[in-house]
Amino acid sequence: MELGQWDEALEIAEDLWPEQERAPRDVSDLLRLVLVHRARGEVERGRAIMDALTPVGASEESQMRAAYHAANACQLLAEGRAEEALAAAELAVADAEVVGINAFYLAYGLGTFHCMSQQQPAV
Repeated sequence: MELGQWDEALEIAEDLWPEQERAPRDVSDLLRLVLVHRARGEVERGRAIMDALTPVGASEESQMRAAYHAANACQLLAEGRAEEALAAAELAVADAEVVGINAFYLAYGLGTFHCMSQQQPAV
């Protein structure tokens, strides 16, 4: 999907769709189709995906919940529901664990993370 092969991604999704109830973790990537439909102006199709995958938002796995809420935030924004989109985005990061690191030497010698990361060669 990242390569812009949206039609192919939608065809694959049609094959995976029946698996959502049996193996929701395996099809959680279907949430990303919301972005395809949003880009194509097919807001109602994105909403149908979000509604069908609502159980993912209550998953025991934090990364699945986060993926659901992030996709829902994008969908809500596409629907013009900015306040609800912000609330969904906040849910997407609610379970995130913040891990602090000592960046003294990085800041002293290389600048900040942004400065360091922009010098990485393309892979």
